[in-house]
Amino acid sequence: MLHCLFSAYALSLIFDMLKTFVSLLILAICCLTQHEQDDKHVIANALECSKVEHDFSTVTDSSIPLTHTFLLKNITQSDCYIKMICTSCSCMTVKYDRKLIHPGEIKEVTLIFNDTDYLGKFDKTAIVYMSNIKNPFALRIKGNIATKE
Repeated sequence: MLHCLFSAYALSLIFDMLKTFVSLLILAICCLTQHEQDDKHVIANALECSKVEHDFSTVTDSSIPLTHTFLLKNITQSDCYIKMICTSCSCMTVKYDRKLIHPGEIKEVTLIFNDTDYLGKFDKTAIVYMSNIKNPFALRIKGNIATKE
């Protein structure tokens, strides 16, 4: 009887150690995967983007437009193109090349926040519609425009 209890207790300890090991392994894999995702974003297995969000942080000079360029790479085997890009506000404009994006080619999409009279936090989005992706995706710029002290 004592032998059976010891075996059950030993199995319980081994099982608990195994659960802990598996949990730590999953956590390590998640951390490594997150690091890789920070380097690039793959959108619908069709585009690779260095990042989909840019934070200007705090800016004190609101007299010039805030500009950021996102890079989109076609990772498919066929040509695609940007159908259209819609912005969340008339204070933002977009510059992009309307030509075909060949396989492996990189195109720039530049978002420009134009509101030079604005003060405070902003968070603006551009929705990108592609020829080879069913659902659109978002590019985002955000920041805070503070007065000079």
